[in-house]
Amino acid sequence: MYIRDAVTAEQNAAARMRDLGFADARTTPPGADKGIDVISESALAQVKWRGAQVPRSDIQRLFGARGTRTHLALLFFSASGYSKAAVECANDLNVMLFEYAPDGSITPRGHAAHHHMQALEDQRRRHEHAERERLRRAREAREREAREREAREREAREREAREREARERAAREHEARDRAARAQSESAPPQWLPPGDQLMWQHRPAQASPHWTPPPQDLSKRRPTNPSSTVRSVGWVVLIVLAFVGSLCGLLFGAVAISFLFDNVPLVNRLLGLWLGGMFAAVCFAPLVFVVRKTRRQKSRQYGGK
Repeated sequence: MYIRDAVTAEQNAAARMRDLGFADARTTPPGADKGIDVISESALAQVKWRGAQVPRSDIQRLFGARGTRTHLALLFFSASGYSKAAVECANDLNVMLFEYAPDGSITPRGHAAHHHMQALEDQRRRHEHAERERLRRAREAREREAREREAREREAREREAREREARERAAREHEARDRAARAQSESAPPQWLPPGDQLMWQHRPAQASPHWTPPPQDLSKRRPTNPSSTVRSVGWVVLIVLAFVGSLCGLLFGAVAISFLFDNVPLVNRLLGLWLGGMFAAVCFAPLVFVVRKTRRQKSRQYGGK
């Protein structure tokens, strides 16, 4: 504020005292103030607006106005400065002297005012330092929390990646087991095939892998027949029957020839009957032996000589 009169000077002094740490400083009401212009719970102040330099006596009167309230700080505000004796007296009595300009700014005079201003500056610096420390600790706490949160998120991502890899590995293993089971089921002969056909099915060429379909559910207990094996079986039965019949006929023919021997048949006829019976039996057995040997050679070539 701009100092125009004594009232504004007192108001400015109260405002400056609040800046100096006396937060409850206020001007006294008009009247007999015993030289006290600004009061506070912890300080008293006197304000001089105009005139010559403040003499020593004004400092002493302010000190006397305090009386026994020695806990109160004493301040003096002047617009025209202080005499040398007043400054020395203020130093002795620990009175803070301030000189204010028309714009309201103040300048300390004497040791007490300088000490108080220095103490305020130190307090302000300590407060700023404490505030900076508080801000630094808060920033460090935020950074530490951010790092911990990032570490937790990274750990969660890594755990999720490990679980995903485990699931994928389990899926691949399951798929591999399924493929192996399918391959094994495809390579194994069906249970409903005859033993001989199962062996032939296992040693079939790799290029020709017929697709075997299981029989219907209602026919699962019936054994299907293979046409080629049925034909071979029937052929073998026919050949055996023919061989048996031929052998029987040959023996009968030989027996008849022998019976003629006892009826005085010439020896040549007996020998001829035996020879003809043996030849007939040999002719009947020859196809059977030929078929058996051919079948064995075919199986030997098919199974690699086994």
